[in-house]
Amino acid sequence: MASIRTSSLLCMAYAALSNAQASISLAPPSTPGTAGNVSDTLSPSFAGMGIEPSNLYSFTGGRTANQLSINLLTTLASYTNAPPHLRIGGNTADNMIWEGDFTGYYLRTNPNPIGQGQVASDFFIFGPSYFEAMSRFPKNTPITFGLNLAYDDADYIDRIVAEAQAALNSTANINLFSFEIGNEPDLYLQNGFRNGTWNNFVYGQQWTDRAIAIYEQVLRPAGISPDFFEGACTASTIGNSFEIVQLLRTTMVAAVNGTDSTMDTFLSGWNQHDYFYYIGVSGYNLVLDFLMDLSQTPTQFAEWVQQQAAAAATGKPYYLREMASVGPVGETGISDVFG
Repeated sequence: MASIRTSSLLCMAYAALSNAQASISLAPPSTPGTAGNVSDTLSPSFAGMGIEPSNLYSFTGGRTANQLSINLLTTLASYTNAPPHLRIGGNTADNMIWEGDFTGYYLRTNPNPIGQGQVASDFFIFGPSYFEAMSRFPKNTPITFGLNLAYDDADYIDRIVAEAQAALNSTANINLFSFEIGNEPDLYLQNGFRNGTWNNFVYGQQWTDRAIAIYEQVLRPAGISPDFFEGACTASTIGNSFEIVQLLRTTMVAAVNGTDSTMDTFLSGWNQHDYFYYIGVSGYNLVLDFLMDLSQTPTQFAEWVQQQAAAAATGKPYYLREMASVGPVGETGISDVFG
């Protein structure tokens, strides 16, 4: 599932901030106790954004920086005293392979893809300029970076380790917060990335296989603890074998069941996605008035409350890393208006 139509969101947010600067003063309570019984203290980077990996250069610029996006994120950081958390992840994270000698400021179409998938898992090639562009975000921007799980040819470990190493080497300006291995594995059969038996157990084995390699070859030599990976990254989680309670039975978090005291340390948190409405899936026609009826919000999040509770029982944070009004890529009259 692609990330939100962030371009519309950026433009609307930029206009809102520009219009509001003269009249709004944000002063959070000095202590949590004075805020009332509303919630736990939230990170100042709570209001993050998702960027589809294939679209990164649209926001950062290519050889020349895109100052509109950079100024917007800098303005947001000035209100909260911290940059917003960015997830560079989505469908195309599973279509991209790293080539250290490619110098273009764009994703190059692979002339000889060998990966499986309706769109090949090695369809795009990216190089060092990708992380150079990412470094244009405000200093210490926390970033969750998606790694390619879909690619499964003989050199898959070498490929994902090289990609993780390149991302880690880019942290001079940004804050590499976590890795996510694969985007929405519950859709892998549908996307043609896997065939035959594909369920939470197979996913858990392949996720753990890659996490171990990345830790041993990339994170540990850099002195980084192994709990650096967000698990699941699922879309339509409800009603399939990728709910958190089912992933607990896999090698991803085997220590929760007391079977292996090392496996749980790779998991930093749970990563799931949510759309109010999904084209071709939701059983009604969405109109703006219905979307803006706030009484619909509890219904939207009812299932995710259960998922969050399951995550809390593991002692790991719960993240909704990809959200929007309409999936997969928005809808005219809904996503491109300021309601």
